[in-house]
Amino acid sequence: MVNVQSSSFSSRSEVTCVINLAVAPQPWLAWHAVQLGKPVPKSPKEYDGLWRDRLHATDEVKSRGGEAWWSVRDDSSAQKAVENMVGGLTMTALPRLSELLDREGLIRSVRQGDLGHIKAASARGFFDRALGLLLADDGPSDELALLLDRFADEPDERLVAYDQKFLPWLTERIQASVGH
Repeated sequence: MVNVQSSSFSSRSEVTCVINLAVAPQPWLAWHAVQLGKPVPKSPKEYDGLWRDRLHATDEVKSRGGEAWWSVRDDSSAQKAVENMVGGLTMTALPRLSELLDREGLIRSVRQGDLGHIKAASARGFFDRALGLLLADDGPSDELALLLDRFADEPDERLVAYDQKFLPWLTERIQASVGH
């Protein structure tokens, strides 16, 4: 998913914006629906993504909390912003999204600790669960067994609570994959 987000600090005389990027694989959407107690969205939004990041301005920028946002004040700045956006999408964002749309590419990214703006160093338990979720459709494996063992020894109380719903769902998904 690719969307342009304007800042709530925009005004009549200036609009600042950034481009949000996301990838939401089917297993993630299925789990997310269970977690939220809602149906799988027919048209997922950027915030539904497992992998999420932003494309930032590289010129004619306005800083918003350490991020470089495009600033549009007139026709000239709008033209420059569009050219910069298209360049960033063409050279960086779309090739990366294309890699992530390949299932193995997304699994590789999770294994490398990269879910866009979320990195494994700050959320290892989340990455382990994301990897388990992505591997479940392939059925039982040594890697999945190691992940499940780690989940059983989880010291983080928040993840233990998360796993009360997640592990039965994951186990059911693994078992369903064996029949296919």
